[in-house]
Amino acid sequence: MSAKKPPPEPPKGTIRLTKLSVALLAAVVAFVVIWVVLMLIELSGGSLPYVPWPVPVVFGVLAALVGVGAWISAKAVAKGELEAKDAVLRLAAAKTATLGGSIIAGGYLAVAFFSLPRLAASLPQSRFWMGLVTAITALALAGAGYALELALRVPPDDENENGAPA
Repeated sequence: MSAKKPPPEPPKGTIRLTKLSVALLAAVVAFVVIWVVLMLIELSGGSLPYVPWPVPVVFGVLAALVGVGAWISAKAVAKGELEAKDAVLRLAAAKTATLGGSIIAGGYLAVAFFSLPRLAASLPQSRFWMGLVTAITALALAGAGYALELALRVPPDDENENGAPA
């Protein structure tokens, strides 16, 4: 019986891509937390929050900016023109966009779905559609953040295991 070799450890100082399962978990947790908060607001007789139209616009613009940053970063990495300090700052922005977008999407999906049983009235209809559009733009932000993370991956060196050029 031969034992399988464990995968090699990444070099020290390596930051891994955000796992999609982590982003999904963040969205689910946000969904549940916001759902509970909305239930508590409704049970206490309070009015549910309204989602103003600038919110999805802001997330859409952020998603576009991060997406452009991913495209620019991919070109800079391919040409070897990205300084380490800049790469770290962009990676921090990428991870923030990925996880932040996932959390925001989960929260606004909760707002949208919480409004479903109340769609006969105009305010819940507005809350549903604005929550859904905001969740979609937040997902776009998360996707753009992940694309930026992918763009910042450094290609492997052209060396073999002994450190000699290939």
